[in-house]
Amino acid sequence: MHRGLYWRTSEGLQFDTSAFLAGLEQAAGIEAEVVGNPAVAFFAAALAHLGADASHILMAGDDIETDVLAAQRQGLTGVLVKTGKYLPRAHRAASGTPDHALDSFAGLPALLEQLS
Repeated sequence: MHRGLYWRTSEGLQFDTSAFLAGLEQAAGIEAEVVGNPAVAFFAAALAHLGADASHILMAGDDIETDVLAAQRQGLTGVLVKTGKYLPRAHRAASGTPDHALDSFAGLPALLEQLS
């Protein structure tokens, strides 16, 4: 469904789809079609469903690459939330910079107010 490497569970970080996907693709001799984020089709479908323009949409997520930067590449405003599976080292090593970063989702209403 997506190419996330890990996710946070009650037991801590656990491997996610991407950790196994490359091996499955090699074994099957095909490339999987990703339908979740960071796939372009994922964001296009969401925007179409909402009937919204990307420039009017904010995407908040805890994974800088597959949530935030993927959304930004599609024209959405990207907000990194430093909860869930957020790791400072992933933030430092990221391929880009989020439009905004929040310590918690609790900061989202204030950010929305600031942006409106």
